[in-house]
Amino acid sequence: MRTLMSRNGRFTRKNKFSRRSPLFEPLENRQLMSLTIAVREANGASSATVSSVGQVLNLELVATITSANDSAAQDGLQDVSGSILSTQSGSGAVAGNLAAKNVAPFNATGAAPGTIQDLNGDANLDVGTTSTKTTQGLFFARSSPVQTESSGTGTVSGGSLDFVIGDLTYTVTKLNSGASTTINFAPYVSTLPEAAAWLEEGKEVDNTNGIFSAASAFTVTGTSTVAPATPLKGTVIGTAGSYKNDGNTIAKAFDANLSTFFDGPSATGNWAGLDLGSTYKITSVEYSPRSGWASRMVGGIFQGSNSATFASGVTNLATITATPAVGVFSTLPVTSTSAFRYVRYLSPANSYGDVAELEFFGTAATTVTQRTGTVIGTAGSYQKDGNTIAKAVDGNLSTFFDGPTANGNWVGLDLGSAQTVSQISYAPRSGWASRMVGGIFQASNSANFSSGVVNLYTVTAAPTVGVLTTVTISPVSYRYYRYLSPSGSYGDVAEIEFAG
Repeated sequence: MRTLMSRNGRFTRKNKFSRRSPLFEPLENRQLMSLTIAVREANGASSATVSSVGQVLNLELVATITSANDSAAQDGLQDVSGSILSTQSGSGAVAGNLAAKNVAPFNATGAAPGTIQDLNGDANLDVGTTSTKTTQGLFFARSSPVQTESSGTGTVSGGSLDFVIGDLTYTVTKLNSGASTTINFAPYVSTLPEAAAWLEEGKEVDNTNGIFSAASAFTVTGTSTVAPATPLKGTVIGTAGSYKNDGNTIAKAFDANLSTFFDGPSATGNWAGLDLGSTYKITSVEYSPRSGWASRMVGGIFQGSNSATFASGVTNLATITATPAVGVFSTLPVTSTSAFRYVRYLSPANSYGDVAELEFFGTAATTVTQRTGTVIGTAGSYQKDGNTIAKAVDGNLSTFFDGPTANGNWVGLDLGSAQTVSQISYAPRSGWASRMVGGIFQASNSANFSSGVVNLYTVTAAPTVGVLTTVTISPVSYRYYRYLSPSGSYGDVAEIEFAG
């Protein structure tokens, strides 16, 4: 347990955090607030209007110490801990993701920017934690030594002393007109003197004998000139039937009614999606859970493919990681730049597919064509088991190329003439995904890649098994394209594709 010790007017911690009590203190209106934490813009503004998805607001966390004697010269700040949350109003027409950063001098040893995660089930990212069993994940601002007016790091405002203890960014992920979102600090409240420490009237104060609370929230409002986004339309596809044939089919997930729902015929393997008719780049997805069964959506995956049955070329677009709110839409942004004709929600195991409503948003995409040609590359296979380079271009993610030796393996295509490629897709061999890390996609006009070789893309992380990972590259035009596996990998790759 930490205690405060005076040292020439400064105080420090003996130990870091120990046991904590409940995370969030109810926000109260008090005439005298000893230590308050506010979210605001650098110019002091407590609200902002946003006009586009992707817009970033740069905000500050400001700690204000106000003592009864109205003398800032006797006040100071050492540390503060808590979380930062965004809360949507109404249907959440304005939504976004938060991230925090420690700033000097409140970035001393032990300081932490906080874990970025969804804390209130609205599918938008907050900062901090809801755990009452660990302090890991909290935003923690700490200076060493205590900062006072004489330190030159604070700002005197009347009889109060202000310190900027952190920087925040709020990135807009959804925007319709009229509705707003509030952003506020949630102080960590503990029965032990470890949530905050400051000087007030020259005395050492902490959260157990002083007032530690949040100021009024920062408000983000969508400009009235922005029209509501329109979800994509298409033919409903997915799992046929419903639980006990009660009529709650996949059509219920696209009927614009949050009171109806899809309830699958079996516990596992259910999905609901759309055939969009042509290819679209998906920018975001929205979803609302079945009332009473919201937790069944945790682990659900949104996917895109150009196969109507999702048998090949599947890309994961977004994953639900927290129980969504009932009766409203939650939103997840999509960063994939690939285009798909077919999109779907694949429910997690034992969930019966339960979902009230699904919506996909995006823009029509320029069609890319998968390139075909003669397979070229390393001859043979490991122990002559038949897993040759042909397996890497057979459209089957269950087969794979397994090279005859550990090093120097490659597989590619001779397109017959120079053709443009702007997109690369690949999938690893099951059980050996890490063997693709360091693999390089290349192009050349030399059939054996002995000259004029251009590196197009390098795999930097183990790809997901069972789906195609797709990346967009700057368009190039060559006759020969290949995947060159890293040393020691035996060439292991399930599938590669080139498109343009």
